[in-house]
Amino acid sequence: MCKASHRLAPFFVMKRILTLILFFVALAAQAQRDTIRVLSIGNSYARDAFTYVPMLIEELAKDTYVEFGILYIPGCTLQRHWECASSKKDKADYEFDYYTTGTKRWTTTKQTTIQKGVKHAAWDLVIMQQQSQASQDYKTYMPYLSSLVDFVRGLNAKAAFAWHFTPSYPDGSKRMSKGLTSEKMWQRISIAAQQVMLHDEFRLVIPSGTAIQYARRTDLDRFGAFGHMSNDGLHMQDGIPRLTEAYTATQSLLNYFGKQASVADSHLLITNEFLSAIGIPQRQGTLQAIRAHHYLLAKASAVYAVENPFKM
Repeated sequence: MCKASHRLAPFFVMKRILTLILFFVALAAQAQRDTIRVLSIGNSYARDAFTYVPMLIEELAKDTYVEFGILYIPGCTLQRHWECASSKKDKADYEFDYYTTGTKRWTTTKQTTIQKGVKHAAWDLVIMQQQSQASQDYKTYMPYLSSLVDFVRGLNAKAAFAWHFTPSYPDGSKRMSKGLTSEKMWQRISIAAQQVMLHDEFRLVIPSGTAIQYARRTDLDRFGAFGHMSNDGLHMQDGIPRLTEAYTATQSLLNYFGKQASVADSHLLITNEFLSAIGIPQRQGTLQAIRAHHYLLAKASAVYAVENPFKM
């Protein structure tokens, strides 16, 4: 027995050395991968638009490692974000959704602060947005937007900024102001978004609102329990509606980070199994049957919006 153990010893030593070599090779490969770190400071519309995005980036830019965070308060305005940021006492009013390529899954931390979220990683890009009703009026944006930019820069000097141009309410929504239509609301949000993009700090617009409004002119308009892509007259429904926003955000980010890839080449299918596997932070309604031409229309809507963010 002793002689047999002695003969096997070199084998186990070599096996351990090989394991260590493979480990360090894996670390080296990870170090060579390009990393994209994106943080969204927003509300439920950020969850609607961005929770499929990391998986699409991974699919289309296979050399890329993704860190994505969503700092979220329901219905939060820029003014409230600034009040939380400027408070002498950190306000634990936020939920923080966090995804990495390493975990392949969203996790949510409740009762956290905007300070912790901004300092969580060395974010390359910080996405901001206004609350849905207030998004029509640029006067509600200032001075809070500029103050928030300064706040983030104080914690992360290298961060660049993007603006999320959110969707208008669907026709028939109880949230819609009297005499207003979805198209007219989109026009108002578009004008406000263009004013944001006059600020030098904002390098990128993510035109989810334009993609959704364009999709509402197609066969995709029938999606959503409420209709017009909406689950409840406010949020985009899981499936094609949220995927249309995700295609838009993904293409915008791929372009910004210099990735030669197109959402037109995506083969990602949205199923209940997929949504469960990645731990979607907040579901919106139930999935409806998605056909091949629905994916094509959603991609076309997104590509059009990215190329023409303020045109309909």
